Amino acid sequence: ARERQGAPRRSVLGLMGVAALTLGLGAAGRWLWLRPTFAQALATGQGEIQRLRLPDGTELALDAQTRVRVALYRQRRELHLERGEIHLQVAPDADSPLTVFTAQGRVRVLGTRFSVAVRQAHMHVAVAQGRVAVWAQADAPAAQVEPSAPLAELGAGQQLRFGAGHSGQPQPIDAAEVGAWQGGMEGGWLVFHAMPLPEVVERWNGYLRPGLRLAGNAQRLQALRLTGSFPIRDPGAFLASLPRTLPVRVQRQGDGAWLIAPR
Repeated sequence: ARERQGAPRRSVLGLMGVAALTLGLGAAGRWLWLRPTFAQALATGQGEIQRLRLPDGTELALDAQTRVRVALYRQRRELHLERGEIHLQVAPDADSPLTVFTAQGRVRVLGTRFSVAVRQAHMHVAVAQGRVAVWAQADAPAAQVEPSAPLAELGAGQQLRFGAGHSGQPQPIDAAEVGAWQGGMEGGWLVFHAMPLPEVVERWNGYLRPGLRLAGNAQRLQALRLTGSFPIRDPGAFLASLPRTLPVRVQRQGDGAWLIAPR
């Protein structure tokens, strides 16, 4: 009789053991799912450009003064751009979309070639090949579920700049100009399309030391915009052309910096 009573008890204990094992495997599986298969923090200094190939085959280039964190998971790929600019040739993978996060918003792609920049509290996206979807941060919380409608969808030869209270509109861009800075001091170019002067200064200061400065309390300078292409190796050509393009004057300071003031 005692043996017949013990059999059900052993069955219950066995089922409890199986349940505990199942829960344990589930927790371990979830932990592995949430853990990236590859993670790396990258940063460049003044005048430095860095290139690398990620394990998924994506080609990543960092402009000067850039900081980005990379995390590759089993079914998604994430880059968190904190400052500066990156250029990506994304390896196609329909089962693992790639998303670039910034403080201003996010860009999501499956496979394409594009650049993302963060400067002066604005985000700039330019597409050389393929298509991307862009969400503003206000419409794209940290949760992984995307809102139904992005701020914009950009195709090859399109760019978008937004942030600091305005959404912007897609504008055309020569696809060959996307990521033109990758040649660095040897053969790179800085390309500006109606870019606000403070952003132009920040862009150049990624390569110059002691660099450029805007005259303090000069509100007129904040509204000026510049269009043009300039070789990174020849900042003198840029400085010489600036007073001919905008109502400003450029003066060399005692510490070697260049001061840009209203004319």
